[in-house]
Amino acid sequence: KVYAGKALVNSVNGKRKRIEEALPIVKKYGAAVIALTIDETIPETAEERLAIARTILEACEEFKIPKENVIVDVAAMAIASSDKSGIPVLKAIQLVRQELGLPVSLGISNTSFGLPQRTLVHNTFLIQAIGAGLDAAILNPLDEQIHDLSPPPACLSGAIPIAAII
Repeated sequence: KVYAGKALVNSVNGKRKRIEEALPIVKKYGAAVIALTIDETIPETAEERLAIARTILEACEEFKIPKENVIVDVAAMAIASSDKSGIPVLKAIQLVRQELGLPVSLGISNTSFGLPQRTLVHNTFLIQAIGAGLDAAILNPLDEQIHDLSPPPACLSGAIPIAAII
């Protein structure tokens, strides 16, 4: 009741209990919601992430929350735990956009947790995620390197016209 603009609930995951607790509040206040693609476990594949996103979207539809109020977070995990953990995240970005038509967000610094040169690691992953179709990222706005990263990969992937950065 006290915020200006539209509230954004971060986040609702695929657990039924969380869905049933949070979505009535999202609906009541006309908020947007981040659909975090985890449930009882952290999904390993892009397809598992897509299935959880679909479950949350269907629940939003049941609660009459407009699709345009849903943003999907495809749950980036630390690549220190598995050097292949970034691949399903990038594929999930594409699948969510193609199959559900929803925007995708990501906590970029999650990818570099536990690694040396964290900034280099997560900024490199950000470039790949933008190329895969990422719409929004939770990142460090004080990282000066990040300011120069976003437009070029978006142009190379066709997400924005090259004229936008010239």
